[in-house]
Amino acid sequence: MKLLLALTLAPLALPAAVTYTCPSGPSFTVQLDKKATRAILTVPGRPPITLPQSGPHYTDGFTILTLTAHHASLAAGALTLTNCANAATPSLTGPWTLTTLANQPVSLPRPPHLDLQPDGASGFAGCNRLQINYSAAAPTLTFQNAALTRMACSPTTMQLEQQFLNALEQTRSYQLNGTTLTLRNANGQPIATFKRK
Repeated sequence: MKLLLALTLAPLALPAAVTYTCPSGPSFTVQLDKKATRAILTVPGRPPITLPQSGPHYTDGFTILTLTAHHASLAAGALTLTNCANAATPSLTGPWTLTTLANQPVSLPRPPHLDLQPDGASGFAGCNRLQINYSAAAPTLTFQNAALTRMACSPTTMQLEQQFLNALEQTRSYQLNGTTLTLRNANGQPIATFKRK
């Protein structure tokens, strides 16, 4: 007696493609295979490229793709794209108004605010205008090299401004929930909360 088996193979479903938007060039799409050992890279106007995994990168020896949780960078000959954000990841870019500081509501006629842009942040610290550099790779966020104008205000306002600057200096990570941005210190404790303007 012969036993015949009929197998029907369903096509393998690959994980969804992820689009990365770059501040200094075109966007591109990456689709990983099920085991994340190969990446299919698509840049608009160019044919797709399959890149095998090589350590922390995907590369064919010419094109190098580096992926983190929410960002990617791409180097291929003269094309270099860095700090490309996963389009599905909510963006920190834009204006944010401080609502709480050290778990206390901030109630000033003109509260501190930040405008985060890919090349740095500017804003108002409570009394003085502010320029500050930042580095973000979700969920990590750090601020450094603050520069302020040198105006004097009431002691209460100056104290709030100093607390605000200290909070930025102590920031190590963030949580973004809708229109609320929470800054956290090295222990993961919330130190400041902002609302998107």
